[in-house]
Formats: sequence, structure tokens, C-alpha cells
Amino acid sequence: MNEFLREYSPSETREPRSIWKYVLAVLGVAIVAGGIYWALRDRGEISQINAFISDLKAKNYKSAYARFGCTDAKPCKNYPMDKFLEDWGPMSIAAKTGNIRLTEKHSCSSSLIQTLALGGGETVTLIINRSDKTIGFSPWKVCNPRMQING
Repeated sequence: MNEFLREYSPSETREPRSIWKYVLAVLGVAIVAGGIYWALRDRGEISQINAFISDLKAKNYKSAYARFGCTDAKPCKNYPMDKFLEDWGPMSIAAKTGNIRLTEKHSCSSSLIQTLALGGGETVTLIINRSDKTIGFSPWKVCNPRMQING
């Protein structure tokens, strides 16, 4: 057998490389990239809600109201500034406790649902749209709720 291989160069007689090394390397890179994406996917929405809380603590209500997508130039018809101040202003439960904490969050495909603990057992569930980062009150506590039909 040794005589047979003498005609070939050492690179030609080497065993073929296993493709499994490459498959495992690509799989490892995909897992790491997926983990990084999973950890950072809600970063922009969380920073928006943290900025909203900072605006409330600094009593910068116009800026906090703008995070709801409502400005002087484009006021929200269904959520006027006086109603916003009633919910979030200096006389609201959020201002009285002064200790707003982020609690439960649900990452949805087009939004993030974030529950805030206001203190005294009060909670409010907000939704942050991924497309424009506007904040609003969430009608649900989870993504894609299943509706119960009685009957």
C-alpha cells in the first residue's frame, strides 16, 4: 500500500476534512447571534419607557405627553393633555408614590407590553409600538390574547 501512495504528494494523500467542523461552527455562530438578538430586541422600547418615567419624575409633562405621540401641533383627540395630567400629573397616583418600577413585560411582534408598578398595589399596562416608539395604554396584559366566547 505504501508503494501505491508514493506517486501522490502529501496534500493529495491527506484524509478529506470533515464537514462537521464547519457545520458546528456555523451552528455556533447562529446560536450566539440569536442569543444576542434575543437579549437586545426590546432595548429601544425599554429606553423609551425609561425616558417616559424620567420625564414624569422630572415633572416634564409635555415631553412625557409627546412620548404618547401627542404634541401641541398634533394633539391626541381621545387623550387630551388634561386627561394625561389626571393620569400622570402631580396629583396622580404615579406622582404621589414617586416609585415607578418596571415589572412584567411581554415582547410581541409589533410592540412591547410593559406593566408598571406605581406603588400601593396599583399597576398600569402600557404598550410601546416598535415602528414609531409611541406609548399607549395596552388593552391586554399579554400578546395575542385568546378571546373567550361564552355560549
